[in-house]
Amino acid sequence: MLNNGFLLGIDPGSFKTGVAQVTPQGEVLNAEWVETKKLTEALNQLCSAKGLPQAVIIGNGTNTQPVHKVLAQIFTAVPVIEVDEKHSTEQARTLYWQLNKKPHGWRALLPEGLRVPPEPLDGYAAAVLVKRYLEQNKSRD
Repeated sequence: MLNNGFLLGIDPGSFKTGVAQVTPQGEVLNAEWVETKKLTEALNQLCSAKGLPQAVIIGNGTNTQPVHKVLAQIFTAVPVIEVDEKHSTEQARTLYWQLNKKPHGWRALLPEGLRVPPEPLDGYAAAVLVKRYLEQNKSRD
């Protein structure tokens, strides 16, 4: 069952892999991380619950080739598109603070670049990759 309601972002890593669901308009529906060794199970559960994505967008950095093999087994009828993931972690931090509650008290006085989110940013980096893909395609239209 093809679900055109979202694109799936994958930020592959050796130990943690970011997974994000993003609408074609760029709205982040979900951003999380999973242990890379449990990625197949997590993606199968996601597909069972949400259907297949319109496309899978994967970063071209660490551990990309092994994760590509996992994706090829699960997403046989869905395009898997590789994008440059340079600086995606820095952009993920900014995205995190845009989507989550801003800090209070003295922490609010810290510049955004010095604020440390209380959770891993892998899922947000996956969302950044989808947003990059959408921006690239928008500029081609």
